[in-house]
Formats: sequence, C-alpha cells, structure tokens
Amino acid sequence: MKIKNEKGSVISRIFKDNKYCWLAFGCSAVIMLIVYICYSLIPFGDVTILRMDLYHQYGPLFAEFYDRVTQMKSFLYSWNTGLGSSFLGNFYNYLCSPLSIVMLIFGHKNMPEAIATMILLAAAFSSATFCYYLKKSFGEHSPVTAAFGVLYSFCGFFIAYYWNLMWLDAMVLFPLMILGIERIINERRPALYIFSLSMTLMTSYYMGYMEEKEMELTEVYQLGYEKQTEHFVDFLYWLRA
Repeated sequence: MKIKNEKGSVISRIFKDNKYCWLAFGCSAVIMLIVYICYSLIPFGDVTILRMDLYHQYGPLFAEFYDRVTQMKSFLYSWNTGLGSSFLGNFYNYLCSPLSIVMLIFGHKNMPEAIATMILLAAAFSSATFCYYLKKSFGEHSPVTAAFGVLYSFCGFFIAYYWNLMWLDAMVLFPLMILGIERIINERRPALYIFSLSMTLMTSYYMGYMEEKEMELTEVYQLGYEKQTEHFVDFLYWLRA
C-alpha cells in the first residue's frame, strides 16, 4: 500500500511541478484541433492533411510500415518501390520516430488521421519541452513560460515544414539539447545532452548533425559570455578599489 502511495505521489508531483508545461502542451494541442476544424481536415471534414511529401512519401511508407508490423513481415527489403529497395533504410530515414506508434493505433485505413495526430503531438511536445527549458534555465515557471512554449511550437520552422515529419522530432528535442549544453557547462552533467542528441540523430541524422553544430556555437558563446562577465565583475571591483 505504501509503495502504491509513493508511486502516486511521484506521478502527482510530476504533474504539479510541471503544470505549466502541461498547460503549454494542452494549449498547442487545442490550437491544432481548431486549425483542423477550420480547414475541414479529416475527421472534421473531407480535406486531407496529406500534401507534398506527406502525400508522396510518408503516407505510403506509414501504410507499409503498419502492414509490415501487423503482418510480421521483414523490414529488410520491399518490392513496393520500383524494382525493389531497402525498407530498413526508409524506416531509419523517414519512420524512426517514437510517434510512429500512433500509426499502429489508428490502422491502415485511418492513415491520414494518424499523420494528423502525429503532427499535433509534435507541436504539443515542442511546446512542453520549450516551457520546461525556460523553467530549468531561467527558474521561471508561470503562464508566461507556457505562452512562450506555445509560440515556439508554432514558429516559422513548424509552419513551413510540418509536412516533413522526420524533422519535427528535432524540434521537440532542441530545447532539451540546449538545456543539456548548459548543464555540461554549469554542472558538468552530460547525460541530458547525450540523450537528446542521440534521440535526434536516431530520428533524423542530418537534423541531428545540424543541431549538434548549433550546440557547438552555443557552447562557445556561453563560455565567452561567462568570461566577459567575469572580466566585467573584476573591472567593477577595480573601480571600487
């Protein structure tokens, strides 16, 4: 009984301590639902969210992914593309996202709804992770940080590239990578950075590569900023002397 109470207290503490992260998550999800309703997207109308690469690449690949998992077929090779090609390569390039499990829940016939749900969840998780970054980095946890989380989730990158699913995981993980760099610099704790970078490389290797280069620039800037701050403080002490 005590173990159950402890588990319950841990779960309740996670929700209570991060309530504005969950608020940001919920607000982004609701905004996406409103957009789907306004544009009469399936299942709120007869318009499909599939366009550009979603229609020509992701849709067929997710449908085949569902068939291969449910029918226990091999991931090594596929005869559905031209004269045949490696499906495993397509999986790691396009489908290797934790959100792909949504496809298994919705099924082959509801593939457009599954992809729309993945996009919604990517926006919601992006909002939550950015709000969490603001909480940990700036020590601020309020409706303001939740609002900034929502703004991040609907930034220009998301609006322009929501149809390229394999890039959205990098957007979710980006705030955690920045927080990880800060923890390396300030606390010598690399675990979060290693985890977030590994997940980004796994879901999209070239987005992971670009974000890793961005982290290098962030680290150089932060170290330089700290050095400048130290010199400025020394200068103030010199003036007082």
